[in-house]
Amino acid sequence: MLSSFHKINAWLRWTMFLPVLCLLLLPFPAAADQPAPKEGILALNAALLDAMKRADQLGYAGRYALLEPVVRDTFDLAFMGMKATGKYWEGLSKEQRAQYLTTYTEWSIANYAGNFNGYSGEKFELVSESTPEQGIVTVVSKLIQQNDVPYTFQYLLRSV
Repeated sequence: MLSSFHKINAWLRWTMFLPVLCLLLLPFPAAADQPAPKEGILALNAALLDAMKRADQLGYAGRYALLEPVVRDTFDLAFMGMKATGKYWEGLSKEQRAQYLTTYTEWSIANYAGNFNGYSGEKFELVSESTPEQGIVTVVSKLIQQNDVPYTFQYLLRSV
């Protein structure tokens, strides 16, 4: 049986082929009094770690409920969903777009709830945050396994 982290690794490799992850643009506030872009990633990392640590106690539905507000706040799911459909977005009716975005959002949250489903000593580490360039900031985070094997996440955040 695969450990929960190996399941996460397999899931991450599979999702790398999704166009949305090639264009992972998360919103960050442009106002000076708003938190830095890395704060959203730190909140996501904390929620994922909490879901992993309490995976058995929460079950899938509990992990979904825990992660839903954080994923909705961190990711610009409407923008990502629109970009994932590519040229087909223009051909969808208003109702089809709404249904698609609802499904896309639920699917995104479900993937996190389903794949971050156990804990065996992993920890997150914030590696870097770039200076804004053309309204885009890159935040690099690592998920480090107990055996010190890191998995790197690069988030592109855009000013909203």
